[in-house]
Amino acid sequence: MKIILLKLEKEVVDVEGKDGEIVEVVRVTTEDGVEVSREVVSHEETPATDKVVRVGTKPKATTPKIEKTTENFTVKREVKISYDDNLAKGVEKRYR
Repeated sequence: MKIILLKLEKEVVDVEGKDGEIVEVVRVTTEDGVEVSREVVSHEETPATDKVVRVGTKPKATTPKIEKTTENFTVKREVKISYDDNLAKGVEKRYR
């Protein structure tokens, strides 16, 4: 049997129940209209069967609430300036 998870409080009938039954055949003997004996000729019993109902316990699916946030920020870089007399006039040397 394939197992299927049921949502909360949902019901599924797996097996329908049936009432039991007893069948007796009885021979009744009478004399002058008065019962004098009773004999069970046959006796058959069919047992009752239980109704099988599955009830769900799985919580209902919920869609998670997703909040999107955006932050803007500025990164400041520190710039160091150093002078080198060995460089030609108008030449810059950059370091990162």
